[in-house]
Amino acid sequence: LFTFDEKTGAILTSTANGKLYLGTYGSNVTVGASYTSYITGSNAANIDKTQYLARFEILQPHDCEFSAATCSKAPTCSICGKVEGSKLPHTPGAEATCTAAQTCTVCGTTIVAKLAHDYVDGKCTMCGEEKTTGPAAYYFVSNVNGTKYYFAGSISSGVGKMTTDVTKAALVYKEEVSGGYYLYILNGTTKQYIYITGTSSKNFGLGTTKQVLKDITVGGVTTIGNGSRAFSLYNKAEFRTYAASTANNFNGTNGYGVSLEAVN
Repeated sequence: LFTFDEKTGAILTSTANGKLYLGTYGSNVTVGASYTSYITGSNAANIDKTQYLARFEILQPHDCEFSAATCSKAPTCSICGKVEGSKLPHTPGAEATCTAAQTCTVCGTTIVAKLAHDYVDGKCTMCGEEKTTGPAAYYFVSNVNGTKYYFAGSISSGVGKMTTDVTKAALVYKEEVSGGYYLYILNGTTKQYIYITGTSSKNFGLGTTKQVLKDITVGGVTTIGNGSRAFSLYNKAEFRTYAASTANNFNGTNGYGVSLEAVN
């Protein structure tokens, strides 16, 4: 049997060991029974500080006053929060196009998302926008008996990192110039050019240096180089550079030639 103590606002029950109240204390998050000595006498100051009482919340009888329904909120009583009925349907605005979504004229909610452009011969048939295309992308790759080894877009100690996972392959771009082309990858919007830095095997460079590269044939194998040196897939593990006169570094004896493969 529980009673209500108006003085403290506590809900009390009597036991063989004395009166207990319902509540929580300290950092506890569950309601339990504690001795009333914790909230009476000199401890009364602890109420709502370290001792928290479970209390009745009495709602006075009332006639609900419901707000008008809108497309964003159902009728709701302003006194008790009771919801009755449903939201109104949205009021559609202009039909969706490739430049604007269809939205509700009342609340602005998107009803139909913006449509995709319909490009024909590089021009949208709905809005007239011309399709912009970036430069063609390639993979820097060595194809060894059907297995492809891609440049992964980074270097370490003068060698180019390799991956066989095409989703991790770097996108390489080409700038045609007199005598050949520049190759670069993008770091954000910054171009990092691929080049040969010196005359040792670990001279795969990536940075601001623009070096004219071209397709060259070494021992019957086509690869990419600067004329005197060329890129090679070494040991199917990393990309290095070797003298263009050493055919065994490109024909599969010690290494393999590289090429550009267009990204579909």
